[in-house]
Amino acid sequence: MRSVTELPLHGGHAPGWLFGRMVKLSGAIAAVIIDDFGPDELLRRIADPNWFQALACAIGYDLPEGKKQACREDRLVACI
Repeated sequence: MRSVTELPLHGGHAPGWLFGRMVKLSGAIAAVIIDDFGPDELLRRIADPNWFQALACAIGYDLPEGKKQACREDRLVACI
């Protein structure tokens, strides 16, 4: 059973020293998913807000939810 997750959006930026590390780690995670499951699976996972939240935790981002949303998108765009 799926539930609804409320994820408000806010502007936000990662600290400069963390940006490069987050891009590398996000790129590595995306590459493994694409290699193992294909690009459609990466898109399916990114579209899942709960998986997207877990990605933020995995890449080490610890801000309020909306700021995580903006920063994860920045990282993914930078690495893909």
